[in-house]
Amino acid sequence: MTNRTSAALAGILFLAALMMVASLGRWQLRGSDEPRYAQVAREMLERRAYILPHLNGEPYPDKPPLYFWLVALFSKPFGDVTALSARLPAALAACGMLLLLFLFGRRLFDTQTGILAAGILFTTEQFFSSATIARLDTLFAFWIMLALYLLYRGCSETPPRYGFCLLGWACTAGAILTKGPVGLVLPLLIMVMFLLLTKRRYAIRQLSLGTGLLFAAGICCLWVIPACLQGGVDYTRNILFRQSFGRVVESFAHEAPFYFYLLNFPIDFLPWTIFLPAALLYLWRTRARHPGVVLPLIWAATVFIFFSCLSGKRNVYLLPLYPAAALIMAWFLKDVAGTETASQQVCRWKLMVAPSYLTGIAYLAAGGGLIAFAFGMLRPVPIPAFSALFLIAAGCTVLALGGYVILKLFRSKMHPLQTVPILIGTCSLVLCLGLWVVMPAMDNRPEREFCAKIRTLVQPTDPLYASFEPEYFNYFLHRSPIPVIRDLDAAQRLVQSDEKIYFLLKDKDVKKLPDDIRQRLYTIDVAEIGHKTIYFLSNKPL
Repeated sequence: MTNRTSAALAGILFLAALMMVASLGRWQLRGSDEPRYAQVAREMLERRAYILPHLNGEPYPDKPPLYFWLVALFSKPFGDVTALSARLPAALAACGMLLLLFLFGRRLFDTQTGILAAGILFTTEQFFSSATIARLDTLFAFWIMLALYLLYRGCSETPPRYGFCLLGWACTAGAILTKGPVGLVLPLLIMVMFLLLTKRRYAIRQLSLGTGLLFAAGICCLWVIPACLQGGVDYTRNILFRQSFGRVVESFAHEAPFYFYLLNFPIDFLPWTIFLPAALLYLWRTRARHPGVVLPLIWAATVFIFFSCLSGKRNVYLLPLYPAAALIMAWFLKDVAGTETASQQVCRWKLMVAPSYLTGIAYLAAGGGLIAFAFGMLRPVPIPAFSALFLIAAGCTVLALGGYVILKLFRSKMHPLQTVPILIGTCSLVLCLGLWVVMPAMDNRPEREFCAKIRTLVQPTDPLYASFEPEYFNYFLHRSPIPVIRDLDAAQRLVQSDEKIYFLLKDKDVKKLPDDIRQRLYTIDVAEIGHKTIYFLSNKPL
């Protein structure tokens, strides 16, 4: 990769990151996590209760408050929590990770490898999707990465930079205040394993472990102690034990087998998974060639093994691994391209030739997909004429690029590694088009009409009850609290009340009701929200 290519790639990444951040408010909050986290931040603003987070009027012990603090801060100019302000902390953390990865790549290898690693990470499916969602994991991965960068600099420079190490431990406090104690465990494990395996046991003392751990604990206690005093025994038990150690030993949510990530990581690392077999083979054959690759290898292996050992697993939990994987992939591609003998040998491997052809096929598929979406063939959604024309033009461009790549490879007039910068640029274009055109076009969801009907019929003073935790409706109805019905006796008393009462019930909860209660309820509307069927009911006819 030449200096001119590196500069062009850096410019593409900068523009793509700006487009990503600017697009975040173009579609409504989705799923269960986004409205929940937005509602926690909204109640924080409305109650002015920044120490003890609340959800639906009750203390919220599931997550520490740092992400909600940031959402509340970004929401103040808007006067409320919006889709943009809820997603902004994750997007800015993702941009910070790209910058840190460039700095890591430059320190471990060279400037070009740093830029290439940032491009690989940006175009990775799991990273990009996490960066555009109101989710804690991107901010958590940023703190982990910043802690590792500072700790590595602190113990690798001569003389040791103890100030960097203390700042690194302070960053672990940020990770703890985002998702819990794992934010301290991961950097500690990675750095200790790195120093032990590189036979630098003496350097462990340079990490300032004792002082650093006390420093991190002190920062966390500034929040933990007041929050536990305000929240009481139940909140303390939940935030300190159930949400931390409970997920490690016996998860109460997202339980999965130990091989979960072996199956899911190759999918989530697309499109770069296609080069992964060649990278692993090259790494095995040249394992003693470059010491800089040791830290990313230990980093990736530690994160993978650690989360595989936990009982609760989700694809996004592995996000702290992706910067290390991007560094390894960038080192492989740059090292092969920069060594004439290796370039001639490796690029004859079927493990390299086949992925290059797959890249061209991916261009054809992406271009065809953009055109099909513009004409409503994938999903019949209304698209503005200008956006449709833009999609068609982009789709034709990507189609032509795919045909060009395949033809050049077939005639042996293109080096397989030349497809890498093209792949980064094309993926950046397609991903940003998805944010600016596709996602807003798909935002016409049935639950929006469902919530609009509820807001029309139910006045702020009218009683509204739910049979489930209603954080989705807390946010979109701007209503808190919505009391939750805990048993059949309470449901029966409410249904038989002379007052007009509205209900939000899951399909399975409606079926559990006795016939005499069910017959006294009037169905106003029904909607599919996520994987749940929600009934909007009343005990009186409209």
